[in-house]
Amino acid sequence: MTTTIIKTTTKILAPLILIFGSYIILHGHLTPGGGFQG
Repeated sequence: MTTTIIKTTTKILAPLILIFGSYIILHGHLTPGGGFQG
């Protein structure tokens, strides 16, 4: 049961985290701190 919950949550969150990270890397030079956060 726990394994199913973890797998489902990972399938949903992993793409969102990757998209957000890519956004920070690509647009980080416009914000304070640069793209280092990505």
